[in-house]
Amino acid sequence: MKQYRFESWKEEDKKDLSSLSYGHIREDKTGDLIFVPYTTYSDYSGSTVERSNCRSFLEMFNQDEDQYSGKIWEVYGGYGTRGVVILKSLFDENEEIQEVFENLDDYPLLDEDDWSTLEIEIQDESWEDWIKFDLIRLLEKDNLINEDYDEEKIQDQFYKIINEKDLYFIHEDAVSAYIDLDEVIKYWSNENED
Repeated sequence: MKQYRFESWKEEDKKDLSSLSYGHIREDKTGDLIFVPYTTYSDYSGSTVERSNCRSFLEMFNQDEDQYSGKIWEVYGGYGTRGVVILKSLFDENEEIQEVFENLDDYPLLDEDDWSTLEIEIQDESWEDWIKFDLIRLLEKDNLINEDYDEEKIQDQFYKIINEKDLYFIHEDAVSAYIDLDEVIKYWSNENED
């Protein structure tokens, strides 16, 4: 298991690491910190699995509880980088955390329900961020809606089509979802021809 050090910090220094930055952590064979496996992601790397694991681990081992306070940190870095770091001493003394690490080696997902919830949240965000606007633009371009359209009806029709036609969101990274709107438009046209 790889160990890390935050600049020149050592556990016995008892310095506050609440502002721990991902960019200041260096691999060090004698380091006092360990990254929790499969919990590191960013805007450009990782997946919804790592993002879900990050928040699930932090929920499982709540930093506000005395036994974990000052021993577990969510670290942040550039481009939305996040991950979970713990003290090596906490790992060494805590069988439950050791078991989590072993389980992640066998199956790298902590909580399937949280993962599913996260993907739905991301899909909803993507709808608001870009899908709705791009879909309306394509519908207008193909004269499939008029200028006094109802956004709620468009959203209902969108979800009806993707559910009936088995069109799926693609999660290429940890923070966004993509869906092929050309396919949606193709079925939208067919729906209106019936």
